[in-house]
Amino acid sequence: MTVLAAGRISNICAESESPTGRVEPDGRLVAGAIAASIGGTLVHNLAEFPPSILLGPETLVPVGITLLLGVAMLRSPTRGVFLAAAGWAAIVAVVGGGSVLPLSVLPFTPDQTVGHYAAHVVYALAQVPLLWVALRGVRRSSSLE
Repeated sequence: MTVLAAGRISNICAESESPTGRVEPDGRLVAGAIAASIGGTLVHNLAEFPPSILLGPETLVPVGITLLLGVAMLRSPTRGVFLAAAGWAAIVAVVGGGSVLPLSVLPFTPDQTVGHYAAHVVYALAQVPLLWVALRGVRRSSSLE
């Protein structure tokens, strides 16, 4: 993706290959993707539960996993790390987005309100940047092999 900035084109999605042959992702993209993912989790949890949920495992576990994967993508950008991040983003998007549906496999009956659907749409869509950054890293690391 390119953007016109002050009369010149600069690549805002720059990834470079390090001397060790690893893909070095753009830290701004990783940080933005991690922020979006965590933001989606927080928006969903605050819309669905009392504020005390922010200090519970329902929030802290997914936020912690997301942060660890973000740090790993920056400090040890290997194909395995990118695959783990892509897998995590996909799981959160599918389960987070799909758990709004009244499915018989769920141990609860979710509310069927516009607000509840909206919270789950935001939650699922907020995972797309992380999935994109991670899949981009997988593709780039595969091309180096």
